[in-house]
Amino acid sequence: MKKILLFVLVVCSSVCMGQNYRLFNSSSKKLFSEYPINQNGYSISFDSVRFNGNDSVYYNFGKLNSSTINGDTCHFWVGPQCNQLDQATWIGKQINTDTSFSKFYTLNNDSLSFNFTTNPIDTITFYSDLTQNFLMVYENDDTLSILNNIDSARSYKIIHTDLSGNIINSNLNNQKIILSKNYGLVRFFQVDSFPQILKPLTIVGNTNPTGGLFQITNEMLYDYQPGDEIQYHEYYLYANFSYYYYDRYRKYTILNRTTTSDSLIYQVQQDLFYVDSTPTFTSTIVLRYYRSTLVANIPFELFNGHKNSLWLQDFCGTKRWRFNSNAYDNDWGYCLLDNCWGHYDVGGWPYDEDINYVPGLGIYSYWHYHNFNPGGYEQGSNSIVYYKKNGILCGPEVMVGINEQGNNIPHFSVYPNPTTSSFTINLNNHYTNVTVEITNVIGQVVYTLNQKEVSQLTINLNEPKGLYFVRVMAEGSDGLTEVKQVMKLVKE
Repeated sequence: MKKILLFVLVVCSSVCMGQNYRLFNSSSKKLFSEYPINQNGYSISFDSVRFNGNDSVYYNFGKLNSSTINGDTCHFWVGPQCNQLDQATWIGKQINTDTSFSKFYTLNNDSLSFNFTTNPIDTITFYSDLTQNFLMVYENDDTLSILNNIDSARSYKIIHTDLSGNIINSNLNNQKIILSKNYGLVRFFQVDSFPQILKPLTIVGNTNPTGGLFQITNEMLYDYQPGDEIQYHEYYLYANFSYYYYDRYRKYTILNRTTTSDSLIYQVQQDLFYVDSTPTFTSTIVLRYYRSTLVANIPFELFNGHKNSLWLQDFCGTKRWRFNSNAYDNDWGYCLLDNCWGHYDVGGWPYDEDINYVPGLGIYSYWHYHNFNPGGYEQGSNSIVYYKKNGILCGPEVMVGINEQGNNIPHFSVYPNPTTSSFTINLNNHYTNVTVEITNVIGQVVYTLNQKEVSQLTINLNEPKGLYFVRVMAEGSDGLTEVKQVMKLVKE
């Protein structure tokens, strides 16, 4: 009999290893996700340098102790203190193991003891306290599809009871613990706060052997087909001693796809329009992505289960992986004397960057913020608001060329916007006694114009680069008082 356990949708090769079942090998690195696979991931790796007596100890990356320590060499922007890296994220402080017997330690130093034997009648208690018991019962050996590779696997069942042997209804009751010959531990549960937190976990990525969703490359991320459409909302603001701003929508329609030995090449129709301007700028461009470029490692050195996370999300009826990467930790440095980690003194709050990747859609959302000192800042965002993929529509498409505020037709339009010199104002109705007033970001009037009757006029903006506000006031059948933003750029 063959059972199928579908954990991920990524096909990876399997490397044949020894015939003994082992939880981990000497360089094992794994990514687990909560079951069903829809929440954050948890990582674990083997550190063969660390020992507890004669036993090797397993650790993961990135967990910081909840307590801080003070030190003369830890002068960071938030104060002279830093955190020690001395705890694991989900598996507890350490794991001591041999061929069949393993002891897991929680963060509170409670121990969970497992004996991975193959006797069908064996039932062991791996944890008990004053109110409950957790038992592990061997079920069978079988052939399973693990990370899309067929492998031999050994299954156990968890039984959660009270002290009288009555079954307790909890998240772990009747859940599986599964070991694989090649991949080791493939189904387990979170044990750092056990038994207060009961979370079943399923493997979604593994190295040595490689398998599953353990990394994201351009090949996975930018997998488009002719007819696909993606529309982005892009926003950017920079303000310190100068000012730069835009608010726009960009739509890609995939016209043609070419795959070479090293690249994905797309011919794309691009529609670009700005919120404060009616015209749409259409062009044909070429997008090229190098197929083997590594976008993210999941999890391991770049993953810590908190700033970075992975989950399976519903996109308009289609399940897609979503990986979040937060670059806030890039500003962390090491205090050698105090054996701790903390933020460098960057003269202000460190640069914060948050990126969400979705294979097949590219960068789904991007946001960054940097607070300059004194008084200035930079912020921007880029997110998908609509896409059509394989004929499936998802999200509300913002009509190209229409102001995002709704279906109300604007009284006037400004183009080109941004501009390097002059721009044109088009009035969509007949107005009299037209007044145009342009101010900069600090409220100074830099241009005024009065016209008895006008439907179109061109203004040469002889001002430094930056953001300006165009106010048009006029008399007519519906009257007019409206303000739009214009961005002045430096001519190339």
